[in-house]
Amino acid sequence: MMGRAVTTGQPIIGGSYDTSRLEPSLVAPMSVRHTATIPLALDGEVTAVMVLSRRGERPFLDSDLDLFRL
Repeated sequence: MMGRAVTTGQPIIGGSYDTSRLEPSLVAPMSVRHTATIPLALDGEVTAVMVLSRRGERPFLDSDLDLFRL
């Protein structure tokens, strides 16, 4: 998902991320169920990516993408 967000420059809604390579202290006790990957651009070039996550039942919606594009 991260690569696609960088390539397209568009936010991506997805499921959980593979956290197996993260430091144990960074991984929440409950697994992440829903994510939104948002590319951050400067002068039209993606320079960073922000990942929002939710552990609960409520997924990110397509309507959330409009907010992420602002």
